[in-house]
Amino acid sequence: MMDQLDVYLHDTKAGVLTSDKGRMEFCYSPAYIKNPEV
Repeated sequence: MMDQLDVYLHDTKAGVLTSDKGRMEFCYSPAYIKNPEV
């Protein structure tokens, strides 16, 4: 999970959700503002 999360963070800094569920990476994604419970 940590390895994947690390990869997600790099992509999500650009506002792109790279995971299927989008729970960890949402912290760096603008989608979090729209879907805090995503």
